[in-house]
Amino acid sequence: MAKIAPTITTLHNSNTKVVTFTDLKQGSTDAGTGDAFGLEEWGDRAAQAIVTGTAPTRVDIEGSQNNTNFARLRDVNDTDIDLKDGRIYAIQEVPLYTRAKVTGGDGTTNVVVIISASRNNDSRT
Repeated sequence: MAKIAPTITTLHNSNTKVVTFTDLKQGSTDAGTGDAFGLEEWGDRAAQAIVTGTAPTRVDIEGSQNNTNFARLRDVNDTDIDLKDGRIYAIQEVPLYTRAKVTGGDGTTNVVVIISASRNNDSRT
């Protein structure tokens, strides 16, 4: 099964992007992994997962500088991000490539991961 491609939409006068991964499931090689996206210019980031069904073991946000070697990203408290509890987490690092990944679970649970990314807008007051 292929990795899940995100949908990227633009909001707020082009200064915010919303990246949505739908139907992430752990069960086969790539079904629980989202395709990596860029957006390194959008430095203020937050993420949330919406889980339908039994919660997976983990819902990670991962980053890479080469789109090959990925590591879990951390929140502002320097803790690895795990979105399974439904809370919204600020993402501390802004790597060149970012993706969502579901680890564990029963293979039928549907996970949607939403990441918002904003950039500076000098015209805001």
